[in-house]
Formats: sequence, C-alpha cells, structure tokens
Amino acid sequence: MGVITINIIWDGINEVLNHNFPEVPIVEEISPELEKPYFLIKLLQGWQAQELGRRYRRTYSFDIHYFAVNNRESHSMAEQLYGIMGLIEIDGAKYRGMNMSHEVIDGVLHFNVDYSFDLKQEIQEYPLMQTMEQEGYVRG
Repeated sequence: MGVITINIIWDGINEVLNHNFPEVPIVEEISPELEKPYFLIKLLQGWQAQELGRRYRRTYSFDIHYFAVNNRESHSMAEQLYGIMGLIEIDGAKYRGMNMSHEVIDGVLHFNVDYSFDLKQEIQEYPLMQTMEQEGYVRG
C-alpha cells in the first residue's frame, strides 16, 4: 500500500459501516428531507508528530454521527460501534481505533474514534553537481 490518506481511512470506515449496517445509508451532508436512521462521517482533526529522524506518527480523529429515531436506538448503536470500529482493515493493512467515546447531543449520536499510523518521510534526492576541473601551478 502506498501513502495513507484521510480518504483511505474514511473509505475504510465507510466499508465497515456498510458491511455491518447495509440498510443504513451514509450521507455526505445533512438534509431535512433525509429519513432516519442514517450515518454521517466527519473528520474532526488530523495531526502529525515527529518521532525519530524521518519517522512520524499521524492521527486522524473522526466523528461518526448517527441520526437515530430515538435515544435508546442511539445508545444501542454506540455499543455496536465500540465493537466494530476497534479494528478496520484496508487493503490488507489493519488500523486500530483508539480513544473511542460517544455522547448523544440533541438526539444525534456522536461516536469519536482516532486512527493512528506510522510514516517514514522519504529523502528527497537532488541532482548531483557536475564535475569541475581546476588547474593551478606553483610559483617558484
């Protein structure tokens, strides 16, 4: 697998939700015409920290919104999400969900999960200088 991007992790979350809840649509934007229940995935924050030399640790923090019919359904969904979002697989690579938490605000479940992974920055190669010949002599 090449470079991990936000969209690759996002697609992995989508795949897990679609596999486990095929009857619940995942939308890109909230609309009053949408019929509950449905999911909306938001990236809350992404950050990167240098660890050693060219090694970095990158983390993406996601908020999975679940628009439920009632609060009881929201809490039931939260329990299921804790079970399935702990490990997602993308192209054979596994990513562990960390710092999972949830809360229900105004009837909407907000399930938060972070996915972290290591990166190694490539060394940028520059063209070498041409050769230079220098001539000189010693005066006597």
